[in-house]
Amino acid sequence: MAILLRRLHLETASTLVCLLCACLDIVCVLLAGYFCVAFFNGLFPTRDRPFLCDDPTLMKPFKPNTISVRFLLAVCLGFPLLLSLVVESLSRLSSATRRGPGWLKRILASVTYISMEYIVGFLADVIIMLVGKSYFGVLRPHFLDVCQPNVDVNNCEGKMLTVESCTQKSYRELESARHSFPSGHASAAVYSFMFLTFYLTQRRKQIRNRYVSCLCHVILATYFVWAVVCCVSRVTDNWHHWTDVLGGCIEGFVISCLLFKRRGSSIRTAMMLS
Repeated sequence: MAILLRRLHLETASTLVCLLCACLDIVCVLLAGYFCVAFFNGLFPTRDRPFLCDDPTLMKPFKPNTISVRFLLAVCLGFPLLLSLVVESLSRLSSATRRGPGWLKRILASVTYISMEYIVGFLADVIIMLVGKSYFGVLRPHFLDVCQPNVDVNNCEGKMLTVESCTQKSYRELESARHSFPSGHASAAVYSFMFLTFYLTQRRKQIRNRYVSCLCHVILATYFVWAVVCCVSRVTDNWHHWTDVLGGCIEGFVISCLLFKRRGSSIRTAMMLS
């Protein structure tokens, strides 16, 4: 995955060159991912689902996100990548036989391989989620509050309506209210948790230090609680039905297993480098 860094001979290239190539690799894949997400976001029209004007599952009040998208991305992208840097550094520095000429360059190579693998999987998860939201077009629990249909929802006696009956002027808010399934928050949280589970389990077996093993368990337990809170908040905030959260969890789990459990994973390659 690390295209520029892979082309270098780690024994002859300088540390500065390795650092530059590692940064360029990660920046390039992030930029490519940004354009891919921008391309797929709105590429397919949202399925038009008729709805009952008095559907109780769509009459929840609109609430702001307890966990914002920015905070979600900061945790799900920033924490695993920062943790991989710390773990790879400790893995090499804790072994006297691994310290020597080029040890810093090998840490950079390991972290870059792991980061690239994780980011590509995360982007695949996001793209599948965006396509799924448009394809299914499931309405959020607060849909009627956002839609503001041109009828009295308290006295309409099961009248079937379409999106054309909405008086909401903001196209963006109305589209968001039609993208309930699957839950992007749940998918991202489960995907990142599964990555940490796989990665720390593999590293713990190699380092074989009881303090490191204990720390890995604490990190995984803490991140599991974070993932659960993230999923539950989507229901309590009236942004998703429980089935949307379940679908997001399954999506994140399946993608992480396909990515990190397959033979020849770049993460295993990165571990061999250090």
